[in-house]
Amino acid sequence: MRWTVQRAIGVLFVVGQLVAGALLYGQLPARVVTHWAGTTDPGAALPRLLVVVGMPMFTLAAFGFLLVAPRLNPSHATSESFWWIYEWFAVTVAGLLTYVQTVVLAANLGHVVPLSTALPPALGIVWISLGSVVGRAEPDWVVSLRVPWLLPDGEPWEVTHRVGGWLLRGAGVVSALAARTEYGLLVAFVSPVVATLLTLAYSHRRWG
Repeated sequence: MRWTVQRAIGVLFVVGQLVAGALLYGQLPARVVTHWAGTTDPGAALPRLLVVVGMPMFTLAAFGFLLVAPRLNPSHATSESFWWIYEWFAVTVAGLLTYVQTVVLAANLGHVVPLSTALPPALGIVWISLGSVVGRAEPDWVVSLRVPWLLPDGEPWEVTHRVGGWLLRGAGVVSALAARTEYGLLVAFVSPVVATLLTLAYSHRRWG
C-alpha cells in the first residue's frame, strides 16, 4: 500500500492521541469518564490506561479498515480520483475520533464540555466529507447505495449518488448549525439518516 498525505495525517492523529494521553496520564483520574448521561452529567467510566491506549488503537483500527475496505471487493477497480477523495473521508473519521478523545480528556481534567455543542460541528464535517465521497461513488459495497433499481454505471446510479451526496452535505451543514440548540446532538445523528432516506425515496420514485 503506497504512502499518501492522507495516510500520513491519519497516522499523525493516532500518534497525537498517544502523546496527549502520555503527557496527561498523571493528571487524569484513575477511572476516566467516557460517557455522559446528559450533555454534562458523568456516566460510565473506564480505567485510565484503557482509555489512554484504547482510544488511539480504536482510531488506528477504524482508519485502517476504511483504507482497506474498498479493496476487499475484487469485482471493481476503484479509480485514483475516487481514492483521493475517499482517503480524505477516512482522515475526517480519524480526526473526529481524535476530537472525541480531546473532549474526553478535557472533561476529565475539570473543563466543562457540553456535548450538545462540542460534537455536532465535528460530526457535520464528517457528513460533508461523506457526501463528497457518495457524490462520486463508484459501484462497490462500501459507500454506494445497493438497491435493485440502480444499475451500475448508468444514469440512475450517477444521479442518485449525486443527489445523495448533496443531501449528506446539507445534513453536515444542518448538524453544525444545530450546535447552537439543545437538540444539537440528536440532529447531528438523525440528519444523515434523513438524507439517506430522502435519497432512496427520490431514486425509487424516479426509477423504482
